[in-house]
Amino acid sequence: MASCGCVEPFLEALDVFLPALQCNEKGDPRSIVHAGVRQFLHRMVVCLDEEIFPCIPVAIRHLVTNCTEPRDLYEFVPLISQMVSKFKGKVAGYLKGVFVSVVTTIWAVLSQQSDPSDSLLIQDLKLLRRAYYQFIASLFNYAATEIIFDQDRETIFRVLLTLIEGTLDCSDTNSQKTCFGVLRKVISTPGMVPKQYEEDMNQFLFKHLIPAAFSAPSKPEFDLNDAQNILVRRRTEERGWRTRWRG
Repeated sequence: MASCGCVEPFLEALDVFLPALQCNEKGDPRSIVHAGVRQFLHRMVVCLDEEIFPCIPVAIRHLVTNCTEPRDLYEFVPLISQMVSKFKGKVAGYLKGVFVSVVTTIWAVLSQQSDPSDSLLIQDLKLLRRAYYQFIASLFNYAATEIIFDQDRETIFRVLLTLIEGTLDCSDTNSQKTCFGVLRKVISTPGMVPKQYEEDMNQFLFKHLIPAAFSAPSKPEFDLNDAQNILVRRRTEERGWRTRWRG
């Protein structure tokens, strides 16, 4: 893009499009505007390099503000994952400040009471939960864990507890496997958890992590013959050995 002289025009276009995210109209108008700007941002992440970094916090804040629809959120979360997968740790400084807004918005939407007969909403919530776990996993896969571990203690361990919840949800084995994989990295990577939280991490291990490693495969709905569940079980076994080794 730089060699073609297209960086400046695209950045100017971003300056025009991003204010549109402040659209306060409820329902379709807001969703249409947000979907259009999200698509444009996906393309800009592909086309541009670090020039896009200053736009990221502004875009994310607008996209999550007053966002209460699971579908809007699960369509938005892959945009952040795309940024992390391309730019890795370089983008961490720009995502740290908006990380709490993103995850607290997701947690709030996932905690809403839902009508069991509303299959569309149930499916949207499931997809949002899966997108959330994939986003957290992307931070570990692309060396951007400081986005989590530079937050305050409450946020760090709230994130870890949501991963524990994911390990115990046998209704989505893909997410279950993702959560076990992330937690295994947390406890097996030296220096990942800040020193001031090491004692808290030890308590987390014995209070939540080890029980989850035994509880998940013991659930009646955990099909030991299912291919995904076999992978989940292997993750729990790997994690159990590492936990015993650390102890």
